[in-house]
Amino acid sequence: MTDVDLDIYVTRVEQGEVTNIIHGYALVKSHRIEFDAVAFGRFGGQNISLKLDNTAESTLVEMELEIAEFEQTLQQKLVEGDITVVSEESSN
Repeated sequence: MTDVDLDIYVTRVEQGEVTNIIHGYALVKSHRIEFDAVAFGRFGGQNISLKLDNTAESTLVEMELEIAEFEQTLQQKLVEGDITVVSEESSN
């Protein structure tokens, strides 16, 4: 995926005492791939558990992208804070 331009947008964060639930989407090859993730620790923390729905996975397959590689890149960008935070209104 190193040759794929992947931009991450976070639309909402539900903050908890230990974890944060992150809602957002990735733009890759002009396709919007929605995701939910759990960040353990602080936002931008060291561990991210990512969830893609079946539609997102199907879109990646159609684009001939490896799901596991996409997830790894997405998780890394979330951990490193390589994201753009947008309001839910502007993300639709």
